[in-house]
Order: sequence, then structure tokens, then C-alpha cells
Amino acid sequence: MLKYRDYAPALRFGAKIMPNDIAGMIGLPYIGNIFYIDPINGLDTNAGTEQNNAFKTLTAAYAATTDNHHDVIVIVPGGPGTGEPYATVETTSLTWSKNLTHLVGNVAGTPLSSRARVSTATAGLSPFITISGQGNSFHNVQFISNATTDYITVRVSSNRNFFENVHFANTNAVAHDNAGAAALELYGAQENYFVNCTIGADTVSRTAANANLRLTLGSDTVARNVFDGCIFPMMADADAPLFIKQPDSVGMDRWNMFRGCQFINCIGSTSTQQTNAFSVHATPGGLLVLQDCIKIGATGWSDNLTNVYLLAVSSNATYADGIGFAVNPSA
Repeated sequence: MLKYRDYAPALRFGAKIMPNDIAGMIGLPYIGNIFYIDPINGLDTNAGTEQNNAFKTLTAAYAATTDNHHDVIVIVPGGPGTGEPYATVETTSLTWSKNLTHLVGNVAGTPLSSRARVSTATAGLSPFITISGQGNSFHNVQFISNATTDYITVRVSSNRNFFENVHFANTNAVAHDNAGAAALELYGAQENYFVNCTIGADTVSRTAANANLRLTLGSDTVARNVFDGCIFPMMADADAPLFIKQPDSVGMDRWNMFRGCQFINCIGSTSTQQTNAFSVHATPGGLLVLQDCIKIGATGWSDNLTNVYLLAVSSNATYADGIGFAVNPSA
């Protein structure tokens, strides 16, 4: 007796859902080839075209994709655990230079600590992941480094990429003592969109003046990037770490926008209060625009308010009816 899956080649040969279903999940009318990663059962010598012959690493799966083809890589998580082999473990840095190539975690769409993870414990990979291609999308995954000298987890140096439910994390204490560390760096990146993402981690205390997010002048300025409903967590043992660091003169252009974002320093869990949430260059070039955002555990918004615009805030010390400032209410 023929079944529906016999008429659908992707289902017949092992895919769990149809290619057009994945296309709908990531908002595209069609996609190209599908490749699978399984960190426990996969082998990089496999073809990777079915879940039961999946690759083991993202490096191998990415190599199999075709530039400008809308190929999709699906990460099948190894399980609910916290360490290896419950993550796709990479031993080298990866540059995502292809365009229109997409990554999806086969997990629930949560923004925190997804077990569809791409990780490394190899020292000296900074950045660990560089996204230099354009028009790519990333969904329901976590990028995490536990390496001792891996200071930047993900660098985006290109334009018009989309990130949904992506957690950018760096959890090694040694890296957190380095002022150049960042979970995410926009390096001359423009017109990228981040929605329901988590940038940073609160599992290890930070000491140095590093940042969850760095906005760095690259071959171009950082401009027109949008963060919607994103979480920026922090655990600190000194008054130095930052949620956002913009270190370069004229490193930005036009604007970078944060809407409904939460900057949370875990002062209720012994984290050190910070003087400022951001560090912005005296001549930043472009605007930092924040709408309906909150900060917890930082007294001021920025060490330099030049070109920083917030809803109903006139200075670090003055708030209109408490808007933009999370308070602990009286009983």
C-alpha cells in the first residue's frame, strides 16, 4: 500500500518534514538542498542529505552547500545535556562567506541556550564564527565558545542577514577577563536584523571592560542594524563590563536601533552594579536609538550620551516618570 511519503521524495528518503515546510519556517517561498548535522550519530564522511546519514560538524555541512542556492542546514541536537557530545563541536574557525545559505536548529524556538548548538573548545579562534556572506538566515541555534583565548564568538561583517532565536554566548572566565571579548561583534555590518535573540551569558562572571555586543568600524561603518526583543544578560565581579561597546571614531553611520530589548545585569544574584550600560565613542558618527528598552544593574545608560537617543530620557540621571528604567517597587 502506497503512503503519502512515497509520493514525497524528501520524506521517502528520510527527511522528517518536506523541503517546502522548512521554506515556510524560515520565510522563503522555496529552498535548495537540505543537509543534516547530528553531533552524536553523524560522520563528516557521510553525504549529509538525510538525518540517518548526517554530518557531524557544521564545517562539513557548510562545505556541502552551494553559494546563492538557498541551501538549508538542519542541526539535530544530540540531547538535552550541557556538554559534549550534546553540541556540534568545531575545532577550527568557520567563515560563512556564502550568500543565501541558511541554518536551522531542529528544536523549540527559544532564545536562550538552545541545544542545537555550535561550540568549540579550541584556543585561539577569534572570531570563532565569521559571517561575511549576505542574505543568510539563522534560526533556533546557539553559538558558544568555551575556549580559553577565544574572545569574539561571532563576528558579522556583512549586510542583510537575519537572526531569529539565536543565542550568542561566550562562557569562559579567561576570555571574560579580556577587554576585547564579545559574544557578538558587528564589524562594519549593515542592515542586519536580530529578533528574539540573546547576546551574552550570565553563567560566568566578567571582570574586564568587554561587551555583550561590540559595534566596530570595519571596511565600512556599522549602520541600520535592528535588534527586536533581544536579551543582553550579564554577570560581573567588577564595575567594568558593558552591554554595548562602540570604540571607534565615526564607527557608526545613520542609526542602529534597539526595540523592546532587556539589558539585565543580575544584581539580585550577587553581580556587581555597573556605572554605565554602554561605552560610546565621543564622536560615534551615527545614532544609537533605543525604544521601550530597560536596563537593570547599571546606573547610567552610557559614558557618553552623544548620539544616544532613548524614549523619555534626558540624561543618565533624569527619567520621565521612570520610563526606560526598571525599578524595584515598594510594597
